[in-house]
Amino acid sequence: MKRYSKIMVIGIKFLFLSLCFFAIKSSSCKYDNTELWNNIQALENRVITLEEWKTTLNKNIESLQTIVTSLETKNFITKVEPLYDSEGKEIGYKITFQTGDSIDIKFGNDGKDGKDGSDGKDGSDGVDGVTPVIGVVQDEDGTYYWTVNGEFLTDGNGNKLAVTGPKGDPGEDGKNGKDAIAPILRINQTTNIWEISIDNGLTWNEMKDANGDFITATGEQGPKGDKGDKGDKGDKGDQGQKGDKGDKGDKGDRGAVGAAGAAGPKGDSMFKDVVYTADVVYFTLMAKDATGANIVLAVPRVSKITIAFADGALPIAMNRGDALTINFTGLTSENYNSLIAEFIPEGGGYGVQTDIVTRANPYLIIAEPVFVNGVCNSTTVTIKLDIETGGYEALLRVTLVDNDGKKYVASRIIMYFQSRLAAAAYNGGSYILTDTDATQANQIEIPAGKEFTLDLNGKTMGNTIITPIWDNAEGVKTWSLFSVRGKMTIKDGSGNDAGTVKAYQDDCYAIDVREGGHLIIEGGTYVGNIHAVYVHKGTADIRGGRFSVQQKDATHPTGYVINCFDANYQNGTAIVKISGGRYHGFNPADCPAEGPGTNFVIAGYQSQAYGIDGEGYTIYKVTSL
Repeated sequence: MKRYSKIMVIGIKFLFLSLCFFAIKSSSCKYDNTELWNNIQALENRVITLEEWKTTLNKNIESLQTIVTSLETKNFITKVEPLYDSEGKEIGYKITFQTGDSIDIKFGNDGKDGKDGSDGKDGSDGVDGVTPVIGVVQDEDGTYYWTVNGEFLTDGNGNKLAVTGPKGDPGEDGKNGKDAIAPILRINQTTNIWEISIDNGLTWNEMKDANGDFITATGEQGPKGDKGDKGDKGDKGDQGQKGDKGDKGDKGDRGAVGAAGAAGPKGDSMFKDVVYTADVVYFTLMAKDATGANIVLAVPRVSKITIAFADGALPIAMNRGDALTINFTGLTSENYNSLIAEFIPEGGGYGVQTDIVTRANPYLIIAEPVFVNGVCNSTTVTIKLDIETGGYEALLRVTLVDNDGKKYVASRIIMYFQSRLAAAAYNGGSYILTDTDATQANQIEIPAGKEFTLDLNGKTMGNTIITPIWDNAEGVKTWSLFSVRGKMTIKDGSGNDAGTVKAYQDDCYAIDVREGGHLIIEGGTYVGNIHAVYVHKGTADIRGGRFSVQQKDATHPTGYVINCFDANYQNGTAIVKISGGRYHGFNPADCPAEGPGTNFVIAGYQSQAYGIDGEGYTIYKVTSL
């Protein structure tokens, strides 16, 4: 191809030089042939550009075939690397697949703006060249077929050409039969018409558009204008991905126009864009589907086989029936061998539980991987142990074994709770109380660093004499139904403080705040013993709710409904801020909690007598001034 191109350029040079010679010999005036030489050089540059561009286009056709093949064979992408030119500009990408094969996808370049032609009177521009748009479409049979300008590419018998044809049986050398052939494009050097071959270049056919017209690579030359003054030199155009044609020269009053330049190529007509994430590479084609949208091929991206818990590896609380999702990358039906889950309690309590996908275990269940199109992205592991304690620590370990015997392990610490509410509080987030949460056997802790919002939802929760919290069955002293070390917000979705946290008579407080925790109460009813809310270290921000105690103090029966650890209150690390709520027998603006006249009500609010409760105690209500 390049040899013929050079011959054509040399012939054109010779023709122009001959004309120049005869023009000089027949005229006594001096002839300026600068413009003539510029037109010759421009023509040579255009021919070279078209040749380079055609090579890029054919390589991208091969790359497109490789991409479709990767989708059908599950040969996914392992690496995406930008390609740069000598000036450091990004010009495409190198894509590497699991097999180790790679392709280069290069963007088309804009034709550079030419120099402005000599001014002339109504000199006309040449007609733009046209570029055939090569694409692929997945037909109803699930097979990808080649398209040209939105129409299926067919053979001599009218059969659609598949991007990846069926492979033959393995030959003696162990290799598969030959794949389908990718089309090859070229520009006829004589006619400037695009030609296509579907037999690896043995035969070529001229390409036509939807109107039956031949598709030319360059436009026709425009008519010559009258002679006039020479125009100024135009600026050099920027390079870009789409490859639009260079700007035309400005028109002037008079002047001879140099040879009209053919339109620059309009890019590679294959890839409009390549976008990649951590999981998928999206190839957007210039070709469009029946709706007019650009066709997008999405190829999964993997680095190797990996296994991990979907929500991270930090300790997490669980209870009976809870499941965790295990994510995989690179796991296929070809490389999968087995999957093992182990539940290993600290100290061996309740026994070590193991589940291999092929063996049933009613207490630890790992779901068998399901492969879709040969790939599995996730499965689940579920714990169904019945326990009687409030919670204990265990190690959950999941091991994936591939066909080569290599092991991939994901493990994490599990805090296993009997109470769903306790597990939710440990994990943080939000939770809506249900009837099944009515009885709690152990203190519920909101750990430091976690934020938890509880909606009492009009329900009542507490403990019983069978499950004391102050001195529980394990001999561990705990203070309250809730112990806040992180941040906890309590509200009552019922809107009338019907939701209740009630400790068993003479057992424990309703809520305590420790280790710098932050408690916010917006609504609900809280019934404790001696204290409803006790702040050891941290802040209790009470904005609403109803507060009382069952077990009374001998000296001040209801004087400590809200209370702090004295030393920490004095040094400012135990804080109570009250801006709402109702208090039975307790005036938060004048109480003995931290000495006579203690005032927990913040500026801008007041505490006033509101009525008398069933025990004869005055109810105080805090409102804004």
